[in-house]
Amino acid sequence: QGWFLADLPLGYGSNDRYPEVSQDMDLAALRHSAEVLAGKHGVLMVDTATVRRWLGERDRTLFLCDIRTEEEFRAGSLQGAQHTPGGQLVQATDEFIGVRNARIVLFDSDGVRAPTTATWLKQMGWDVSVLREGIDADLDIPIRAKPSLPAFPVLGAKELARGLASGAAIAYDLRSSTDYRAMHAAGTRWSIRPFLLNIAPMAPCVVLISDEAGVAALAASDLEHNGLTDIRILSGGFASWLAEGLATESTPDDPPYSQRIDYLFFEHQLQECKDAARRYLSWEIGLVSQLNQEERGTFLLS
Repeated sequence: QGWFLADLPLGYGSNDRYPEVSQDMDLAALRHSAEVLAGKHGVLMVDTATVRRWLGERDRTLFLCDIRTEEEFRAGSLQGAQHTPGGQLVQATDEFIGVRNARIVLFDSDGVRAPTTATWLKQMGWDVSVLREGIDADLDIPIRAKPSLPAFPVLGAKELARGLASGAAIAYDLRSSTDYRAMHAAGTRWSIRPFLLNIAPMAPCVVLISDEAGVAALAASDLEHNGLTDIRILSGGFASWLAEGLATESTPDDPPYSQRIDYLFFEHQLQECKDAARRYLSWEIGLVSQLNQEERGTFLLS
């Protein structure tokens, strides 16, 4: 925002990234520097046995975080670990760590990135450690069974198209409002679970479209609880509609911003002007003054 207010040029659509970790780097020196930095901020380097013991403690939540790139994570990681790219974990911690005061254990494949990321989390007040053995650790978190969801009838894309054309069915696309605006099945409506509760029980056959089966099942359960009886799910989601070559449409202004509660918009995103930027900065800087002494004491800045 400050850059924008100073009338300096902005960059858009950048795909720049840091260089990949390679054997050409002096990893020993980089690893030493990272460990010194982590030690300065009180970040613990823990071994596999310690993390395994923590996993056995039922009164404390532990998040095992692979902070490498998505490509590295997909190529192989520790069982039970979640992909939490380092920069995003620091910037949007709440999107990955859902339990306050939980233990966070970071790891990588080089001993450089995890300690560096951990120093920032430590200063933010998190109980964070680094797994010394990294990706080579003999460690895995047992995969807990997912809760079973009720089953609902499914139908194919062509069958849905016929139902929409005849008026025998209405369909709700449960994907993000951004995806819906860009492209969706012709004749469908956008919704998310809170909005679905407004559908009247006398509606015809209701078909739900989602790229995640669990999302569709939960939404269908909501509708069933609300009195609807004929609820179905599009088999294969929107991808199956595309695969059949059926008609699609784009609606850049639908749903309107007022309904897009599935996404957090900052004022400067909706209206790129200096007044919006100033209001945003004023709001952000003002957050500090809203913290009491105990809350400020959470941060360990040095």
